Parts: sequence; structure tokens; C-alpha cells
Amino acid sequence: MPSPIDVKVEGDRIKLQRKQWNGNVAYISNYPGLLNEVKKYTWTYTAGKHPYLKCSASNVLLHQFVLQFLYGKEKLDEMIGKSNIIEHLDNNGLNCTYENLHVLSEDMNKSKAFSIDKKNAELEAGEMVEIPALITDVYYSHKGKYFQLQVFFNKNIVFNKGTNKFVQGFIFHYNDFDSLFIDWLYCFECIKREEFDVYKHHAVRVYSKDFPQIEIRGDEKPGAIIERDGNYYLIIGTDPENGPVAYMDHIPFEKVDNIENT
Repeated sequence: MPSPIDVKVEGDRIKLQRKQWNGNVAYISNYPGLLNEVKKYTWTYTAGKHPYLKCSASNVLLHQFVLQFLYGKEKLDEMIGKSNIIEHLDNNGLNCTYENLHVLSEDMNKSKAFSIDKKNAELEAGEMVEIPALITDVYYSHKGKYFQLQVFFNKNIVFNKGTNKFVQGFIFHYNDFDSLFIDWLYCFECIKREEFDVYKHHAVRVYSKDFPQIEIRGDEKPGAIIERDGNYYLIIGTDPENGPVAYMDHIPFEKVDNIENT
């Protein structure tokens, strides 16, 4: 008898695990009704270069299933057609959150695989740089029909003259994947050069956020995290000679409600 799925809610996403998955985990969005539908079926881990979860009874993959739940099978089949596929933005076939999935042409998917996915793998393996000056995360909003590129700086690269502070990061919105693709590639060049020009981007909307300025007490300096009024802040440190090394390598999907539109 198949083992049940272990479920853990993590904010806007749900973490899924089964004994047969050999320690691998999958994710779906914390979307009304989706988890109950997923739990009705047995999902089998399929190993390979790009592992997926598959339901043998219906011959459907988990990422297909969750998009069918959102759009309906007929509409999704129409979106995919003969030359498109469902693509995982982070190249993780087990991450089936809605923000990570979109429909892309097979040709562009191959282009992404040989460029962005390859560079991301090099960055994660430490082959590009030891500590990245900036990181990128990309998501897709099915409700707003736009791609969101998030850039976070581990080093002081961009200065906001208006606020007299260094910029913590940018959020860029795109109406099409081609424009996103160009800017995503540009970010890898910025990582190597440790510089960034926001005006070279092709986004339809740009949001920025400055680094918070917090006075650190003497007893807090040795640590990498401090607490203020129930909020925790990471002290970015990329120079081992000046204290502990601490930097970001991933930022979850951010809503732009409280971020300044640049």
C-alpha cells in the first residue's frame, strides 16, 4: 500500500514528502482546494536529470496537474499546443508552485537550458564566484500575467542618491519572456563584474528597496542576525577578515505592495 504524503504548510507554499521519494521533496502553492485534489492520487518519483512526480493512474505529471487545476485541461492543452511546454523557472521539476511554472516554447526552453540554467548551476557550485555580489530569483504571476525578476545585493553596488542609502534590491516586471531572458542573462555579467546598471533593463515596471539602517550594539557585532521589535535582520558580511560571512542565496516571491515604484 502506498505511503501517505507528509504535508507541511510554509506560508504561500506547501511542502510534500513521501517515503518512496528517497528524501526528495516537492512543492505546490498554498492555493484553495489544490492540496485536497493532489492528495487524491498517488504520486511516484521519477528519477533522471530532471526528476518529476507522476501519477501512473492518469499518466499526468504533477506540474501538469496543478496547472490543469488552475486553467482547466482544455484551456491548458490550448496554451501548450504543438510547440510549447510547461517550464520550471528554477529548473527544479519538483517545484510545482504556480509562481515557478509557465508555458514556454520548446526552442526558448532549450536556449534557457544552455545559458541561464547552466550559469545558475555554475553559480550554485561556486564555479562562477565564491560569494555572489547579487542574486536573482524569477517568478511568474498567473493572475497578473507578468514575470517578476528579483535582484538582491549582497554587496553595496547601487547607491540611491534620493534617499542617501545603498539599494538592497530591485523587482522588475515583464510582459513577455524574451525581455526577461535578456535581463536575466545581463545579471550574470553583473555578478562577475560586481556592478549593476538598472537603466539597462527592459522591464515595464521597476521597484526598489533600500537596505535598512539599524544601529548595531556592541554585543551584537559578532553575530550574523539581530532582532528589532520582533523582526530579524541578516547582517550581510562577505569579507571574512571583517567578521562572520553571511549572504543571501535565495529570496522567496515578494509582493510589491509596500515597495517603492522607481
